[in-house]
This record gives sequence, structure tokens and C-alpha cells, in this order.
Amino acid sequence: MNIKTSRVEFASYSSNEWIVDFESGDNGQPKSILDAVAQDVRFALSTDRYKWPIMGSNFGVTFDDLIGTDYNYIRSEVVRRIRDALSIDDRILQVDDFQFTPLEDSGILISCVVQTTFGDVSVSTTIQS
Repeated sequence: MNIKTSRVEFASYSSNEWIVDFESGDNGQPKSILDAVAQDVRFALSTDRYKWPIMGSNFGVTFDDLIGTDYNYIRSEVVRRIRDALSIDDRILQVDDFQFTPLEDSGILISCVVQTTFGDVSVSTTIQS
């Protein structure tokens, strides 16, 4: 019996990347490594998982199936999904301090603190409930 083995190597995320300013359209070098990690976190939380094959199946987060479900279920599921989405980045140590703010248009503003190897980043995202 022949058994083939494969060697698997895990690569770390690069913190040497371009920072994109979506309002002005400019891009440039990050002011700090923390800026680069913060941008990656924002990209991950604003990218629909499985929607863009080029991103791979482990990048991004999906909130669409939560629309119309129970508020308490949304709160617990969002925490799990955000932590899962950010767990693939080895620069991220922990995601905590989740805050949920109901919005007038039946959405929810979710804020949290992402602890990285370079410092803490506060991020927020909005989903429809």
C-alpha cells in the first residue's frame, strides 16, 4: 500500500500592505502596523463569506440569514460569527467587549474591540435584523 503525505505550511498575514481610504479613493502605506491589521479586520467584517470565490471560503462573515430572526439569537450568533471570521488571522488574539445598539431602521450596530499582537482596534459593523 502506498501512502502519500503532504507537507502543509501555514503562512502568517502580512502587515506590510496598502491602506485604502474609501472616502477619498487614495491609498498609501499604513501609518502603523496596527492600521494595517485594522483594515484587514474591517475587510473581513464587510465581506460576505462564500460570495466571492477569489477570497476563499474562510474569509469574511455572513449575516444575511439572521435577518428576521430573534434579537437574542442574533446577538449570540453575531459574536460567534465575528470571532470565527477573525480567527484565521494569527495577529488577532481575542475579540471582546461586544456592544449592540438597535437602530431606528430595524438594524443593529455591533461594536467590539479586537485585541491584536500590535494593540487594540475598535471596530463596528451594521446588520439588518
